Amino acid sequence: MINQGLLVEFSQVIPSESALVWRMEKLSERLMEKHAETFWIKAEVIRRDKRQWFKYLSVEHTKSPILTQLDVLLNSGT
Repeated sequence: MINQGLLVEFSQVIPSESALVWRMEKLSERLMEKHAETFWIKAEVIRRDKRQWFKYLSVEHTKSPILTQLDVLLNSGT
């Protein structure tokens, strides 16, 4: 939930308690700094014979984030 320029994540153990709080301004800065262009990969972890394997499910390429949409996307769970 975004409130007064802060992104607040709540605990699943105690739903009324906030677990993490981030300043939206700082999140936007870091998004541009670290993810101006990124490949987002979804993978399934497979464990066999004490080894770990990955089955790649999808990849999405993004660039030039639209920072004005960040709070909308976070609030919607996207």
